[in-house]
Amino acid sequence: MLKIAHIVNPVKVSSNSDLYFAQPVTFETMRMARDLATGIADIKLMACMFPEDKEMEPEGFHITEELYQSVSDFYQFKEFRKLPLVGEIFDRLTKEADADYYIYSNVDIALKPHFYQTIVQYINSGLKAFVVNRRTISDDYTSVSELPLMFAERGKKHPGYDCFIFHRTLIPGFSFGNACVGANWIGRIILANLLSQTEEFEIFENEDLTFHIGDDKKWSSRRFEDYNTYNEKILVDLVSNFLTIENLKNRNWFNNLISYYNDNQLADAKFHLTQEDKLIPVFNYEGKDPETRLPDLSQEPVFVVGHPRSGTTLIQALIGTQNKTGCTFETHFFDIIIRDVFSNNSLLFGYKQNILINNIRRFSPISNRTLHYIRDTEQLSKKVLFEMIIEDNLYFINKTIPTNNIRWIEKTPDHVFYMNEILNLFPNAKFVNVVRNPEKVILSRRNNFFWDDEAKWDLEKHAMLWNDSINSAIEFSNYYPDRLISVRLEDMVDKNTLWVRNLCKFLNIKYKRRNLKKYPEIAKKIIHPWEAWKKDATTKISKNLAHRNSEHLSTIDLLELAFLTTKQREYFDYSIDITTIINHKTAGVHCDIHQIIQKNKAYKAERNEVIELADNLKSSVLNLEERLKDNIEHNKSKDQEVHKLLKIIDDKNYWLETLKNRLENSNVHINKLKNILQNNNTDKASLSIAIEKEYNNFDAEFVKLRNQIRDLINQNEALTKQNQLLIDEKESSEKQGKINQSKIEELQAKLVALESKYRTLYFATKNM
Repeated sequence: MLKIAHIVNPVKVSSNSDLYFAQPVTFETMRMARDLATGIADIKLMACMFPEDKEMEPEGFHITEELYQSVSDFYQFKEFRKLPLVGEIFDRLTKEADADYYIYSNVDIALKPHFYQTIVQYINSGLKAFVVNRRTISDDYTSVSELPLMFAERGKKHPGYDCFIFHRTLIPGFSFGNACVGANWIGRIILANLLSQTEEFEIFENEDLTFHIGDDKKWSSRRFEDYNTYNEKILVDLVSNFLTIENLKNRNWFNNLISYYNDNQLADAKFHLTQEDKLIPVFNYEGKDPETRLPDLSQEPVFVVGHPRSGTTLIQALIGTQNKTGCTFETHFFDIIIRDVFSNNSLLFGYKQNILINNIRRFSPISNRTLHYIRDTEQLSKKVLFEMIIEDNLYFINKTIPTNNIRWIEKTPDHVFYMNEILNLFPNAKFVNVVRNPEKVILSRRNNFFWDDEAKWDLEKHAMLWNDSINSAIEFSNYYPDRLISVRLEDMVDKNTLWVRNLCKFLNIKYKRRNLKKYPEIAKKIIHPWEAWKKDATTKISKNLAHRNSEHLSTIDLLELAFLTTKQREYFDYSIDITTIINHKTAGVHCDIHQIIQKNKAYKAERNEVIELADNLKSSVLNLEERLKDNIEHNKSKDQEVHKLLKIIDDKNYWLETLKNRLENSNVHINKLKNILQNNNTDKASLSIAIEKEYNNFDAEFVKLRNQIRDLINQNEALTKQNQLLIDEKESSEKQGKINQSKIEELQAKLVALESKYRTLYFATKNM
């Protein structure tokens, strides 16, 4: 007869955990399914757990040797959780059960009654390993008594891997590292092991064999994100090692696993293990010595910089149309990716890794090779890491391996502030600084990033940022005039062929005019799908591209911007005629410009005060509402306590009545004895003795009953007082709730008045 051993990992949890209800259901369904398979297979149910979880031992299960190690023994996490190692669970399973097939499933996965019978049929079909995906049923169930209803509900299909069946001969090839149960990616770690060991494999996604009550996804909590990242790293390493097995790549299911990441996960940047990673090893990087890696990347890169919304994407794409060039995405390497990592030596290494990887994934594809470098190297090199990111970008965009004769063009506007640092890493680098009229730049930023909350727009702040970018470029150009060229967007769109030729000459790139027709294609490649604000860069270049939006700036904004950017404007010949603006906008009305600007600033300051006050009032209202809810809950709790006390009082009164009845019964019995004494003169002496004894017993019982009655009366009085205190406290709470409700209504009225005042100030400012 076929022998099957099935193991789960019970855990002691609080009553508010979903496992509190799920585990008893799992245990009972496993026993039921085992009993139904009697005569078909020899089923051994097993449980392994930590010593502190022993009270969770399920009846009828073989209890294995205790678990001793947890994942926290191997890594320092932000929040301690004692999660078992999946490898140790599998070790207990295979060592303490002599079976043909083994099953591991999560402890919250319940079985349908026909589970083992169906599993036997799958095994008889020739499968060496397979996975059964669960179905999710309603989360309304909380008791084993509701199993018939659970069995009746088919539930919804779920993509998670949580029930694994495999032949005993596959076990020697398994490799789990120190992966832990209870965190994300554990299912794929086990799945990858099964895929690596056999081609006789299947995943059953639609069968109604297992179920889970609800789908709360507690493992996805951000509190435990570092546990998920820890398992993810193990999965990356595991798959990387399996990819080195030559005949593995021909196994369809394993290739499907790789394709899954490529198709579904690259876009949301959770796990970047793509088909391209299998070709990355041609870079000859072993993961330890950065000096041995890729000597062929060009050391004469081009960096396109400038203030955001100045046309940097357009310029990068135009240069990228020329032969032997390659464009990248915006890497944000110097201004964001390494800012919080290389500048903060106090970060733990593992935590620093996670920050770095997450920062990279925000902007760029990341290869398995780059992940290895970050995770295997304690002293990261900025230059090596940046070059790896560039290589990943170039390969992802162009599908070719970069060589030293490809001039790569990186474009991140804010790198204008890091040109000295970049030049130290790449002494032969050249920079193209793109400049645009500040009115168009600043309005473009407002329309693209502040369109839904104009109140947060700060003209002065963004004008100063434009000044800073201009000043940085001027200062760098003064020191390194042969390394930087500045180009005005207006000139580029007006005479793009001339300016592209000039740029190529400065950059030592061979210019071919006919290549410019490739511009839209290049632009589309270097823009992410979510970068909607760059869509104009993919259209045909027109003179209008640099001259839009000016009609939407108010007179006061134009005047303030003119005063704030006067010096920097003059450097790039962006002149402005203040008188013309005033005459055009005010129809000849005389006004004091400085007074207007100051008045506008005062209006803005008052607007900001109104907004801040309104936010504070909203916060106060929310706090009061929360307190009101707390009072209501508190009152409910007190009501429950009052009911409990009243029940206790009722119980005490019942016993008081009982004791009184017993006392009355004793009096009746004594009266009977008196009657016997009076009616019987034969043996007065013996009757007197009996009566005396009965009197003594009665006196003792009477004293005892009297004391008990007094105690009950005292207890009743104390409970009555306690009950009155609770009632008083409830009335006080209700009174405070009414006061809070009144305050809420008062604050809401003030909020409405402030919003009205804000709108008045806003339109007064905007229409000046």
